[in-house]
Amino acid sequence: MLNKVERLCDQPPYADFPRPEYEHRIQRIKEEMADANLDVLVMWDELNIRYFTGFYSNHWPPITVCPAVLLIAVDQEPVMVVPDFFQGVVEGYTFIKDIRCHNEPHVTSHLRELPKLVAGLTKEL
Repeated sequence: MLNKVERLCDQPPYADFPRPEYEHRIQRIKEEMADANLDVLVMWDELNIRYFTGFYSNHWPPITVCPAVLLIAVDQEPVMVVPDFFQGVVEGYTFIKDIRCHNEPHVTSHLRELPKLVAGLTKEL
């Protein structure tokens, strides 16, 4: 089950850039998605997630666990899905408002809990 997180702070202390920079990046990709007629983009790659959210984790290189999945829909705010033990890290690095935490090793089963988002999935390139 995914648990929606209530953020403890609006300004992440470890953000690489100010909020407007990340908002601009998200808006640009949404415009490109609309031009390409794509509804939702799903990202799990370290570099893409870092670029669009600022989230950083040491867990990507050893691939012990998928640290994060980011869903960007053309008509909604981005949703970040992370293991529950990353909640504080996500809040510390990102401006993402909709953070969903889970406590199981496979995030894909939880994506079904976001039916409006996953209805038009597009695979990360």
